[in-house]
Amino acid sequence: MTDLVCWELHAHTSPASRCGRLRARDMVRGVAQSGCFGVVITDHYDPERFYGAEKGKAYRDQLRDLFDGYRAAKLAGEEVGLKVLPAVELRIEGGNEDYLLYGANEDILADTGCLAQLNLQQVRRRLEPHGVLIVQAHPFRYGQRPAAPALLDGVEVLNGNPRHDSHNADAVNFARIHGLLMTRGSDIHQSEDFARTFMPLPRIENERELVKALRQYANEECLLRADSDTLIKSCKHEK
Repeated sequence: MTDLVCWELHAHTSPASRCGRLRARDMVRGVAQSGCFGVVITDHYDPERFYGAEKGKAYRDQLRDLFDGYRAAKLAGEEVGLKVLPAVELRIEGGNEDYLLYGANEDILADTGCLAQLNLQQVRRRLEPHGVLIVQAHPFRYGQRPAAPALLDGVEVLNGNPRHDSHNADAVNFARIHGLLMTRGSDIHQSEDFARTFMPLPRIENERELVKALRQYANEECLLRADSDTLIKSCKHEK
């Protein structure tokens, strides 16, 4: 079996995510100190960004602002030896549900056009040619509900945010019943959120490799077998 290391798959930066309380540099340093090999930046891609106060801006300009957090995190990651990859957390107009789009980057989302005004089926049609995975974040959190399984690639079965009860056990059961990929992430917004959980994955270099690794390792067997403490020690020893 390929050696696995710790990845943080759910992290936000300020001001790219309005709810974020950590600048990209501080977020990256905290993740690196926790022992992770890499982090995926999942800043919020939501209707408020594209139809709120900034709606007068062109879509590409809004998208550029959204990925400023990733770019700043990537630079900070190079300084501390932390791999940083892009993604987004999508919310669709008229709904409270959130979807982690793993494999998405600025160029892909520029090609798809704005996704925030579409329904999930339309989003899936636009993303499929690009190989992007749709993983529903915390689907059983209060005020949210799981999407149709046929429209999902996976479910975040362990969300570590300490200010929400994400009913993770329900998410595990849902993913198990429907044969969906299983991911976990700390859902970092502020300093108390570091190291709430990790995702065991190989040493990945880009978002395409991330998608491939999730398809292979985001399953119940892998999550149960992985020992996060051992993975963290391994990461720290090799850095």
